[in-house]
Amino acid sequence: MRTNSWNAAGQQAAPRRRAAETVAARGPASASAVRELIEPTIRGLGYELVDVQRAAQGLLRISVDTLAPAGGIGLDD
Repeated sequence: MRTNSWNAAGQQAAPRRRAAETVAARGPASASAVRELIEPTIRGLGYELVDVQRAAQGLLRISVDTLAPAGGIGLDD
């Protein structure tokens, strides 16, 4: 949703964008681009990147698993 506002000179200011619109405009276009960006960090933390899915309306689903047999991945991770 964009809103219009007026500046001090009485001229219409540029429309404001919501944060989600800004991120979508600047973010990676595909799941493979997201994978390339985050995989080195996830691997560096000792985890395995299992899957990256990008769906409609900005939904991004990332599946991560741990390589360590005990403990798993907690919320703090």
